[in-house]
Amino acid sequence: MPADIPPARSTNLIVGIGLLLMAWVPLLPIYGTLRYDGIGYVLEWPLALYGFLAVGVLMLVTAANLLLRPQRVGAEVAFHENGFTLAVRAFLRRDRRHSLAWADIENMTLIEAPRGGDLLAFRLTHAAAVREGLIQPTTRAGASRTLARREVRLPLALLGVSISEAVTRFHASAEVAGAQLVVRSSFNVLIFVRKLWSVEWP
Repeated sequence: MPADIPPARSTNLIVGIGLLLMAWVPLLPIYGTLRYDGIGYVLEWPLALYGFLAVGVLMLVTAANLLLRPQRVGAEVAFHENGFTLAVRAFLRRDRRHSLAWADIENMTLIEAPRGGDLLAFRLTHAAAVREGLIQPTTRAGASRTLARREVRLPLALLGVSISEAVTRFHASAEVAGAQLVVRSSFNVLIFVRKLWSVEWP
């Protein structure tokens, strides 16, 4: 059984510092107004300045929340005998949690792209996609192959291991479940990589 994959510990720090650095953009007009007009004219500000103030304060509060609280943003994977459970806690998006068996998965795709676009995508069977809430029960199996989204995506930047190590652990997990990940296509152009494995059973 492969070791579980922990969340990246630096994600909160990076996002928090980034928000602190960007907060000066909406707060700069506020600073200029207070410096030249003083605090006595606050009630006479145009609405736009109140908007800048609200955005700036929101960014500062969010940054402080990320930097001072325990790990909030991240992804982790817990392996079990038949598959794995993954949890994704992304910034400004609702949390996602999926418990999958390898029998639920048709293929696994690795995408390596610039600007943090690295991810693993697991394409589910029709029944598993319905169970995980990705498609409606009324969606026909044939239509779901082309029209409905049946993928569970795992952003690799949120994991606490390297891309190659994550792929190695998923391969090991499939072997424990009695399946094999067989390469079906591989595409590599400059800084973009796409590799697809199908889940096959002996």
